[in-house]
Amino acid sequence: MIEGEKSMLLAGGGKAVVDLDGILPFDGFGSVRDSLCARALVLDAVPGDGAQRVCIVVLDATSIAPDLMTSLRAAATTASGCTGPHLWVCVSHTFSAPHVRTPSHLADDAQRERNLRLRDAYGLAVTAAVRHAIASLREVTLSWGSAPTTANVNRDVETPAGWWLGRNPNGFSDHGVRALVARDASDGGVVATLFSADVQPSVLCGSASSDGLHAVSGDIAGEASRALEEGLGGVAMFLVGTAADQAPAEQAVTVWVAADGSLEAHDARGEGFSMVSRVGGELARAACAAADAALAAPALPSVGPIAEWHETTCPGQVRADFHQLAPAREFAFRPAEPVPTTVSVLGVGNLVLVGLQPEVSSLLGSKLRRTAAEQGVQLDVFTLVNGGAKYLPDDEAYDRITYEAMNSGFGRGSDAAISRDVLASAQNMAARLAAQAERAGEQGDSK
Repeated sequence: MIEGEKSMLLAGGGKAVVDLDGILPFDGFGSVRDSLCARALVLDAVPGDGAQRVCIVVLDATSIAPDLMTSLRAAATTASGCTGPHLWVCVSHTFSAPHVRTPSHLADDAQRERNLRLRDAYGLAVTAAVRHAIASLREVTLSWGSAPTTANVNRDVETPAGWWLGRNPNGFSDHGVRALVARDASDGGVVATLFSADVQPSVLCGSASSDGLHAVSGDIAGEASRALEEGLGGVAMFLVGTAADQAPAEQAVTVWVAADGSLEAHDARGEGFSMVSRVGGELARAACAAADAALAAPALPSVGPIAEWHETTCPGQVRADFHQLAPAREFAFRPAEPVPTTVSVLGVGNLVLVGLQPEVSSLLGSKLRRTAAEQGVQLDVFTLVNGGAKYLPDDEAYDRITYEAMNSGFGRGSDAAISRDVLASAQNMAARLAAQAERAGEQGDSK
C-alpha cells in the first residue's frame, strides 16, 4: 500500500436484456410476459492488498449446461478480466426461459438455427451486462441486512402413495431474505443490490396458454429485481438460496396424487400472471425491507474481495430415470462412485458468501448460517453457482423417499460432507479477511 493512499472498495452494476427477436417460438415458448435479463456485479479494491477483482453474473435462465457455461464464462472473462474463482456465473432459476439445447436433439435446421440464436443472445446479454458494470465502477460502501418473507413454502408433501411435490406450510422453510447493498461512497446512491431467498422462481412452471405454448418470464425473481431497481436504483440481482425443497407460495400448475400414485395436474393458465405479480410483489417487499435494513446498518469493513474455489467429494448414487419418477413408499437407492462438486467462496468486508452447484434444502442452509454465526462468521449460501448438479438432499429426504432424493446423483451422507466443507471454508475465509483488515490497520497506524 502506498503511504497516504487509503483502501477503497469499488463496485459497479450492469444489466442487459436478452434479445429474443427471431427466436420464438422455441423450446415450448411462444410469447414474452416480461424480458429475460443478464445482470452483473463487479467488486474491486484499490489498492489490492491481496484482493482481486470479482465478477458475479446472474442470467435469467433455468440452468446452464456445461458447454454453454464454458462460453458464457469466456464472454464474461473477456469483458471483466475475471476468471477462475473470481468469476461466478449463476442463474436466477426462472422456469420460464428457453434452454439452449444440444443441436442433435432438435428436430430440424430451423430449430437448430433458433438454438444458435438463443445461445448468442445469452452470450451478448452477459457481455453487455458485465461491460456496463465495469464502466460504472466507483468507490462504494457495502452493508448487509435481512427481512422476513412469506414468498416461499415447503414443497415436500406426504400423499397416499408417498411423498411428492406440493404445498406444505407445516414443513420447514427459512422465511428470510438477505441483501448485500453497494452504495456510492460520495452521494449514497445505490449502485447494486444482491439479494437471496430460499425459493425457486417457478410460479409459471409448466403453465401454458390456449395454444399449448409457455410465456417467457423472469418469474418472481424478475418481478422483485425490477421493483428494487425502480425503488432503490442501481442493479438488483437475485441469487437462489437453499431452495431444493421450497416453492413459491402460489403456483399456476397444481398436482394431485391419487392413492394409486397417478398424478393429475390443473393449470390456472392466465391467472398465473397474477400469481407472479402477487408472490413477486411479496418477494420485492421483503427484499426492499432487507435492503433498507442494510442501508441502516454499519458499513462492512473495506477489505476484500477475496475469492477461492475447490472441489469437495460426496457419496454418489444412481439417479432415477426422470421420466419414471413418481410417489413411492419403497425405493432402492443404489450407491455409485463418489461425486466431486465445486465449492466457490467469496469474502468481502466481514461477510463470507459460499456458492454451491447442487440445490440443498432450506433446513440445511439455515443450519449452516446459524452454525457459522455461532462461530463468529457472517455467512450466506447460494446454489446453482458456476454450474448445476440437481439436488443434494438431507437424510430426512432419503427416509421419506422424496422427489429430491430420487432425482439426485448424491448419496446419503452428502449433506454432512458438504456441511463440513462449507463451515471449514467459511472459517478459513473469515480468517483471511480478518488478516487483511489487520494489515490495513497496521499500515494505517504506521503513517
